[in-house]
Amino acid sequence: MADISAGADLAEYWHANRDRLVAIGITAGGSREQAEDAVQEALVTAMKQRDSIRNPHAWFRPVIRHKVLDEARKWHNRLWRPRLDSELPLPASCPSEQREAVLAVLGAIRRLPTRQRLVIQLQAQELTSKEIAAELGMEESTVRSHLRHARNRLRLLLDMKPEIDSTGDWFDKPVRTDPICERLREAEEWLALGLRAQRLAAERR
Repeated sequence: MADISAGADLAEYWHANRDRLVAIGITAGGSREQAEDAVQEALVTAMKQRDSIRNPHAWFRPVIRHKVLDEARKWHNRLWRPRLDSELPLPASCPSEQREAVLAVLGAIRRLPTRQRLVIQLQAQELTSKEIAAELGMEESTVRSHLRHARNRLRLLLDMKPEIDSTGDWFDKPVRTDPICERLREAEEWLALGLRAQRLAAERR
């Protein structure tokens, strides 16, 4: 007999976190529409697999990223440029310089190859290279290579100073204050706040 509570827990998690999940889809390189579609499709898939999903938080995030990236591959020649309006839903409280920073991060992350985009986002979630390798089914050395290339590319695109430590040991150090990971997390946070504000405003109408 199916576990009804499992489906209820998934739906509850989805409703409570859907703004954050859409923000994750946008920071993965998708448009707002693609991210919203990915979040909706993820819920449908999750409900079909509800008996096997024990941790909604760990399940939804990678599924949404992969759905967005799969969609992006279908439209490889259509270059999406985020705009500072409904396409880039930021709250009114977001300072203009922060808006520009979010725009820069989204534009830069979109220019990375798929695997580089995935590994740098997982690093921003404070996963070690070993944990990233396990989640993506890669060799740890491959993850480290993708991380190095992604970070170097992002530093160029975001006009940041080069990495000082070239040994690779920093891959598994705490990344809470790492400037690249910090910018990715900030972009996700502002997008989630903006999406929530827009949703609540629409619900009040």
